[in-house]
Amino acid sequence: MKSIIFLSITLFFTSFGYAQKSTDLNTDTGFSRKAHSIGLNAGGTSGLLFSYRYMPKKLGIQFAVLPTGNKQDFFGDLGITLLYKFHTSANNKVSFFNYIGNSFFYRYEELSYYKYEHLSWNIGLGYGIDIRAHERISFGFTVGWAGYDVRDDYAFYPDGSTYLFYRF
Repeated sequence: MKSIIFLSITLFFTSFGYAQKSTDLNTDTGFSRKAHSIGLNAGGTSGLLFSYRYMPKKLGIQFAVLPTGNKQDFFGDLGITLLYKFHTSANNKVSFFNYIGNSFFYRYEELSYYKYEHLSWNIGLGYGIDIRAHERISFGFTVGWAGYDVRDDYAFYPDGSTYLFYRF
């Protein structure tokens, strides 16, 4: 299982390699659109902590990763979210989008008398808003509905996330 997490983290960071061509998509009004973003994300189905988003026009994808732990205790999270932008304001400062998020949580804990290992898969969908605070800085919120731990103890709950991105 640790090799899957290592592979996922490696894939996340190597995905920046294909981003070498110019992504400044100029518009006639307002800010220019930047297709690539890095930042922080916190959501039940979109992932936790370090995040990368690629959204050139209407369709986009977002990855989030959180690896933490030591020899006896490990917690990892990988979030993969598909995005569809359905409306952008005339000045390109506010966008509305739909999302489908998948998040995989892995927990491993080893004590002298006890060993615990659990993989959880969460999937959700909903709506989001992206607000451009500056030409290169954006933040936003999502709200929707999600199935948590769909592999074992399936449960439906409201879902939400928040993020802060630097665009380039």
